[in-house]
Amino acid sequence: MIIIVTVIVTFLAVLAAYIYMLYSGRVEDDNKNYIPDSVEYRVKRLKEEIKDVKDAIKEVGNQLGDIPSALKGETRPGRKPNNK
Repeated sequence: MIIIVTVIVTFLAVLAAYIYMLYSGRVEDDNKNYIPDSVEYRVKRLKEEIKDVKDAIKEVGNQLGDIPSALKGETRPGRKPNNK
Protein backbone atom coordinates (compact mmCIF):
# COMPACT_ATOMS: atom_id res chain seq x y z
CA MET A 1 0.00 0.00 0.00
CA ILE A 2 2.84 2.37 0.85
CA ILE A 3 4.43 1.74 -2.56
CA ILE A 4 1.25 2.69 -4.41
CA VAL A 5 0.88 5.90 -2.39
CA THR A 6 4.55 6.74 -3.02
CA VAL A 7 4.16 6.20 -6.77
CA ILE A 8 1.03 8.38 -6.89
CA VAL A 9 2.62 11.17 -4.84
CA THR A 10 5.76 11.08 -7.01
CA PHE A 11 3.67 11.24 -10.18
CA LEU A 12 1.69 14.20 -8.89
CA ALA A 13 4.89 16.01 -7.87
CA VAL A 14 6.40 15.52 -11.34
CA LEU A 15 3.16 16.65 -12.96
CA ALA A 16 3.01 19.77 -10.78
CA ALA A 17 6.65 20.60 -11.58
CA TYR A 18 6.01 20.17 -15.31
CA ILE A 19 2.92 22.38 -15.25
CA TYR A 20 4.84 25.03 -13.26
CA MET A 21 7.70 24.99 -15.79
CA LEU A 22 5.24 25.08 -18.69
CA TYR A 23 3.43 28.17 -17.45
CA SER A 24 6.56 29.94 -16.21
CA GLY A 25 8.05 29.71 -19.71
CA ARG A 26 10.90 27.30 -18.96
CA VAL A 27 9.38 24.66 -21.25
CA GLU A 28 8.21 25.81 -24.69
CA ASP A 29 4.92 24.51 -26.05
CA ASP A 30 3.73 26.63 -28.97
CA ASN A 31 0.66 24.58 -29.88
CA LYS A 32 -0.52 24.09 -26.26
CA ASN A 33 -0.85 20.31 -26.41
CA TYR A 34 1.19 19.81 -23.21
CA ILE A 35 4.02 18.12 -25.13
CA PRO A 36 7.24 20.18 -25.11
CA ASP A 37 8.37 21.33 -28.54
CA SER A 38 11.81 19.78 -28.03
CA VAL A 39 10.20 16.37 -27.53
CA GLU A 40 8.01 16.83 -30.62
CA TYR A 41 11.10 17.73 -32.66
CA ARG A 42 13.03 14.71 -31.42
CA VAL A 43 10.11 12.38 -32.16
CA LYS A 44 9.89 13.83 -35.68
CA ARG A 45 13.62 13.28 -36.24
CA LEU A 46 13.37 9.75 -34.82
CA LYS A 47 10.56 8.90 -37.25
CA GLU A 48 12.69 10.18 -40.15
CA GLU A 49 15.67 8.08 -39.03
CA ILE A 50 13.51 4.97 -38.63
CA LYS A 51 12.18 5.49 -42.16
CA ASP A 52 15.75 5.82 -43.46
CA VAL A 53 16.81 2.63 -41.68
CA LYS A 54 13.75 0.81 -43.03
CA ASP A 55 14.62 1.90 -46.58
CA ALA A 56 18.23 0.79 -46.10
CA ILE A 57 17.15 -2.62 -44.81
CA LYS A 58 14.81 -2.99 -47.77
CA GLU A 59 17.70 -2.18 -50.14
CA VAL A 60 19.88 -4.81 -48.43
CA GLY A 61 17.07 -7.31 -48.92
CA ASN A 62 16.97 -6.46 -52.62
CA GLN A 63 20.73 -6.92 -52.91
CA LEU A 64 20.66 -10.37 -51.28
CA GLY A 65 19.30 -11.81 -54.50
CA ASP A 66 22.53 -10.86 -56.31
CA ILE A 67 24.80 -12.95 -54.07
CA PRO A 68 24.30 -16.33 -55.81
CA SER A 69 25.07 -14.86 -59.24
CA ALA A 70 28.13 -13.10 -57.83
CA LEU A 71 29.39 -16.38 -56.40
CA LYS A 72 28.98 -18.00 -59.83
CA GLY A 73 31.14 -15.27 -61.35
CA GLU A 74 28.46 -13.67 -63.50
CA THR A 75 28.70 -10.00 -64.42
CA ARG A 76 26.82 -7.38 -62.45
CA PRO A 77 23.38 -6.47 -63.76
CA GLY A 78 23.94 -2.76 -62.93
CA ARG A 79 22.77 0.26 -64.86
CA LYS A 80 23.27 0.44 -68.60
CA PRO A 81 25.99 2.92 -69.67
CA ASN A 82 24.79 6.32 -70.79
CA ASN A 83 25.69 6.64 -74.51
CA LYS A 84 25.61 10.26 -75.61
